[in-house]
Amino acid sequence: MTDTIDVKTQIFTILNAMAENLGVAGAHLWGVLVKQEVIFGYWCMGASIGCAALLIMLLVIIYKTARSDIDFEYRCPIIMFGTVFVITFFVLSIVSSYSAISGINNPEYAALKNIIEKVHGA
Repeated sequence: MTDTIDVKTQIFTILNAMAENLGVAGAHLWGVLVKQEVIFGYWCMGASIGCAALLIMLLVIIYKTARSDIDFEYRCPIIMFGTVFVITFFVLSIVSSYSAISGINNPEYAALKNIIEKVHGA
């Protein structure tokens, strides 16, 4: 229970110190942090859609390469490296979509989570 109180105290201290240094009220600073999370959420959504588009494009290239008449010794590296990139873009798309969903649908939680991470990292 004392850990929770310490974290709350640290969060309020950091928010008040940031607001004081900027010359604004803490409530204004909180509003700015929440708006920033929404912006970050939309940025992550764009990144997720971009990764998904690259993923689909690579899948088409791999499929066409596998079905082509090119010698196997030339097809094999394209398919292998393409598969590695497909997996990479799939993971990046999933990670970005989580940040997008939390930033757009629940920006207060995302802002609070970032503040808590900064408190524990400090």
